[in-house]
Amino acid sequence: NNEELANLLPALSLLDPAPKKVATPKVDQLIQWLVAAFKSLELAIKVKEVHSGPVLTGFEIETQTALPSSIEELSRNLATALQVERVRITETAQDNFSIEVANAQPEKITLRDLLNSTEYQAHPSAVPLALGKDIGGYPLLVDLTRAPHILMAGSDATEKNALLHSILLSLVYKLSPTGLRLILVDNQSQEFAQYADLPHLLYPLISEVAQVPNTLKWCVQEMERRYRLMASHGVRNIEGYNQA
Repeated sequence: NNEELANLLPALSLLDPAPKKVATPKVDQLIQWLVAAFKSLELAIKVKEVHSGPVLTGFEIETQTALPSSIEELSRNLATALQVERVRITETAQDNFSIEVANAQPEKITLRDLLNSTEYQAHPSAVPLALGKDIGGYPLLVDLTRAPHILMAGSDATEKNALLHSILLSLVYKLSPTGLRLILVDNQSQEFAQYADLPHLLYPLISEVAQVPNTLKWCVQEMERRYRLMASHGVRNIEGYNQA
């Protein structure tokens, strides 16, 4: 039951606590700030909505004067007027635009805060991944069963590693070792060394390249075995198989 499962899962106290939230400007102040910036560019706008998030602030605006330049040029000019590095502008409808501006003091988002959220705790999926927060400040969760392939792109190794740890811990904090088995392949950076004693490991942490082909071959064979099992029961997924 849920109580027994909770006793098997790691404690959230093992993760760093969320820092004290920084004070954010009031919506009226943000609106005045944006309207004044547009006015300095001799443009009149009406702010329809404001989404004040942990890292970005989003504005939904309607232009009341014709834009004299392209969106790219307007983005550069508006960034200069707002004294920020970059502004993202997207046209959503005729004379309507979405604007995203980085907060002067971005909030530090911690995994503990995400895993302690009601959205994660009550998520219907057995394998939800906590990836961060959206522009509205709500936890951004992805159901791994609906995204079996993940492409990660970027140039910052620190950010990539932080995402990998978030994915792994999202699973470990949701499923006990009886419900989740992992095969981890590490590289020379030893980024996964701290998981060497994780009870969820199906096989000891793999750090030798020579071991990888046979491991992947076994994974393919196991996948095909499971497909045959599901086909024999006339089901399409593991939930259907368990019910059968």
